[in-house]
Parts: sequence; C-alpha cells; structure tokens
Amino acid sequence: PAGYDGALERSVAQYGSGVAPDTLVVMAAAVDPALRARGLAGALLTALREKAIAAGLSRVVVPVRPT
Repeated sequence: PAGYDGALERSVAQYGSGVAPDTLVVMAAAVDPALRARGLAGALLTALREKAIAAGLSRVVVPVRPT
C-alpha cells in the first residue's frame, strides 16, 4: 500500500468486496526513549509477526525509523 491512507483505503475496499485479509499493517508502534537499547523494538517486531502468523496472515508491513 502507498502509505497509511493507501493501506486503510485498500483494507476497507477489500473487506467490502469480501476479500480475505492476508497482511497485518501496523499503523504505529514505538518504544519509549527511556527504554531504548534494551532490544524492545526487536521484541515488538517479533510479537507483531507472531500475531500475524497466529491470525493466518502471510505478511506484516511496519514503518520502521532508525534512531
């Protein structure tokens, strides 16, 4: 999808057309700056991936910004 708007528009359109979801699109996720450098971002990404797999989704799209 082309950004947040594209992801939202596509999901609504496909839901309305009866298309089964196959992708988890994460709109926002963050680690508090006070808790950085503890591996939490990696753990968060792993947890999101595990949730997607458990829901039967084959893809995860996450905006990631290096710090």
